[in-house]
Amino acid sequence: MKYIPVVMLFFLYFINAKAQNSVELSLNINKNDTFYYAETYNAETLQFINGKNNKVSNNINSYYTLNVINATADSLFEIGLTFNKIITKTKLDENQLIINTDSVSEMKTEAEALYNSLINKSFVYLVDKYYCVKNSYAYNNKLNSIIDSIQIDKSRIKSYQTFFDYNNPLLKHKVIKPASKIIIKDSVYSIYDSLKIDIFNFTDIQQTCDNISLKQSSFNSYSNVFTDKNVANEINGLHIYYDTKGKSESSFVINNKTGIVVEYKSKLIVKGNVIIKYSKKGLPAYIWPITINVENNYILEESNNLDLN
Repeated sequence: MKYIPVVMLFFLYFINAKAQNSVELSLNINKNDTFYYAETYNAETLQFINGKNNKVSNNINSYYTLNVINATADSLFEIGLTFNKIITKTKLDENQLIINTDSVSEMKTEAEALYNSLINKSFVYLVDKYYCVKNSYAYNNKLNSIIDSIQIDKSRIKSYQTFFDYNNPLLKHKVIKPASKIIIKDSVYSIYDSLKIDIFNFTDIQQTCDNISLKQSSFNSYSNVFTDKNVANEINGLHIYYDTKGKSESSFVINNKTGIVVEYKSKLIVKGNVIIKYSKKGLPAYIWPITINVENNYILEESNNLDLN
């Protein structure tokens, strides 16, 4: 069973207060700016199978650098995403599998080979002033090249899709798409775009601007979440359908100088049924209740352009 961590956000927003009742958001970073992040997510899936609760937990700790390679006069920014360390831990009952890229001396498994191959590789992409990613295909092409070099079977790639998707620059910037101006006196503004990441659809997205100070500002975000029960997820030869719905909420703090996120926290919970078939047109082989809980947090640990104390 795969576990879907909630959105791993990466915003780069600059706040410009006007008469204390609105803010304008845009990217304000410079060439050679470097930001070091530590991120964790914990996903727990509870399934009631044959009268017994079956619980699986999945944890990923990732440490990565975002480097501004270049910044042009027309506010186009070249960003390099580099993974420094990845630690994964999967637990099913008493069985536990741990992968730490800092201690992988001999790559015995496919997962060890994949995560280790991502370390110290720079995934370069372009964003404009308003966070529109110009070449996310560069990330996908490099990722596909790594997958091909490890010779991962196509039927197995889906097992890693969550990690791939949530680190895709296009999704990182598109997770919440704010208006160019937030009216502080109203506090709330709606995002009319829906968002799909892996099996999850995020709708009715709203943000609140809770606090603006001289140094940083705080935001909250809320959305409904559902999975499309008619779309099959093909994993290891099985056709898995998720019929679930729930809520997602998050909070994040941005630095007013550069606009980068210095702290992010989010929670996601969905409940419903998982349906497993041996073929798309076949009858369900198994149906059982499922609950997925995810907590996703990250923090800016260090920057050459910010005083974090």
